[in-house]
Amino acid sequence: MTSQVFLSRLALRDLDEIWYYVAQDNLAAADRLVADIRDKFHLLGAHPALGESRVDLPTSGYRSFTAGRYVIFYRLSRDAVVIARVLHGARDHGRLL
Repeated sequence: MTSQVFLSRLALRDLDEIWYYVAQDNLAAADRLVADIRDKFHLLGAHPALGESRVDLPTSGYRSFTAGRYVIFYRLSRDAVVIARVLHGARDHGRLL
């Protein structure tokens, strides 16, 4: 059974910022990247436990899943996947979550 996928306001903002940053050099690449990340959201909806449990983060309950150079941080609720953030792998995830 596929879980519903919800995006937080921060996750939506992250996607906009990712697209804008990449689009400055290549519009088509920006579109492809964001589409690939969104495809991962659907994959997580179908397989919510696919990501890694992130007990190393100061805020508990997060799981993560890699999408290229980006990391999707999400939480599981009763019958939904809630995407909290989409951050570049090199960023300080603990501080941003």
